[in-house]
Amino acid sequence: MNFGPEGAPVMVRIPPDPALPPERRNWQATWPWQDYLELTAVDEAVPSARYHARLVMREWGVRSLLHQTELADDVEQVTAELVANAVAATRAIAWAPKQPPVRLWLLGNGNLAMVVVGDATTAAPILRQPNSDDESGRGLLLVDALAHWGYYLAPRGYGGKVVHALLPKIEANRPPAAEAEQRAKSSGSEWSTEQ
Repeated sequence: MNFGPEGAPVMVRIPPDPALPPERRNWQATWPWQDYLELTAVDEAVPSARYHARLVMREWGVRSLLHQTELADDVEQVTAELVANAVAATRAIAWAPKQPPVRLWLLGNGNLAMVVVGDATTAAPILRQPNSDDESGRGLLLVDALAHWGYYLAPRGYGGKVVHALLPKIEANRPPAAEAEQRAKSSGSEWSTEQ
């Protein structure tokens, strides 16, 4: 947790997407509800993040307008998968002097939720088709089924990468086709609550 000069907790800003024009890099500020959690890259971080997401989504009462259902279960699952990937990527590197944290941001506005996970690695998340006997590799398939997701490398001074997922996954939340190429480059972080 980060603290301000008077000891009050301070929410760490999501690293800006360098592919966006400067006037759109503070897209996080357009979300009325925001939450932040800093985690140590250990196995226990995944259930902690999942439980945290459940409580926050239920507190906010974020619901899908299309299906009139709570998004809490889907947000929990996406959070668990993205945090698990960030923990694994962080633990795969020998850090000196100490291991950096995994960061989780939850954003909401009543009918949309955004899960954002940052870690200090630059390894790209890869959506793959695992074999039936593979023990891992299905997490991003699940995220892809539930959310519009993407990633970008954080700019110099921040380091690492940011993976984000917008829920629910419905066509109305998809960026216009004209922005598809930009989305592929910037991974969609330009999405805000101003639809």
